[in-house]
Formats: sequence, structure tokens, C-alpha cells
Amino acid sequence: MTTKKEIYEMGKTRGRNLASWTDLPEIGSRPNQMIAYETCISEIEDIHDAHDIFVALTWQAEQMNRDYSPFEFIAHDLNKMVETKPYDPWEVFEEGIRVGIKKEWKERKGHYKEMTAKIKKETS
Repeated sequence: MTTKKEIYEMGKTRGRNLASWTDLPEIGSRPNQMIAYETCISEIEDIHDAHDIFVALTWQAEQMNRDYSPFEFIAHDLNKMVETKPYDPWEVFEEGIRVGIKKEWKERKGHYKEMTAKIKKETS
């Protein structure tokens, strides 16, 4: 991991992997208290709320994962690069994570469209 692109790609892969393990929140459900407080969403009413909860849950998992090995080696490498790179490697890494989460959401959000269509069909 030495170039800006490699750092970004590593972050993107990390974000996508973590998001792939995050359950899609169900419309009509309530997020846990910590996520509800963080997002100001006490009940998931639509796809926009579901998106915000999904992203918050994934970032929560990402932050908790930083407490364990092998992340300490990644952190060590990024911290060393801060002194030698003309850009902030942590910002590049975290931008990659954001993009990875976004890509996974785009791939999986069709679940809500299918669910909405099914509900409309059942109530018609």
C-alpha cells in the first residue's frame, strides 16, 4: 500500500465488505438506540431512512472493527504515510470506505423496490 489509488482501493474494498455483512433494515422497524440517536431516526419509514440506518450501521461496524488486529497494521502504515505523503492517507482511505458502502447499497437497494411492489400488489 504505497500509492493514493492503492489506499483508496483498500478503503473501498473494506467498505464494500463491511456493508455486504450489514443487514438491510426493514421499513417499519426501529433501529437500536445508539443508531437512532446518531441518525435522528426512531422508526424506519421509507427507503431514505433505511439508507441512512444502513450507512450508520456499516460505519459503526467499521469503527468497532478498528479495535482488532489486523487493522492495527493498516493504521500503522497509514500513520507512517501521514509524514511523507502530500495528501492525508486517512482521508483517502475513508473516502474509499464511503464509496464501497455506497456501491454495496446501490446493489442491494432493489430489495425495497421489490418489497414495495409486493405490498402494493397485496393491497390492491
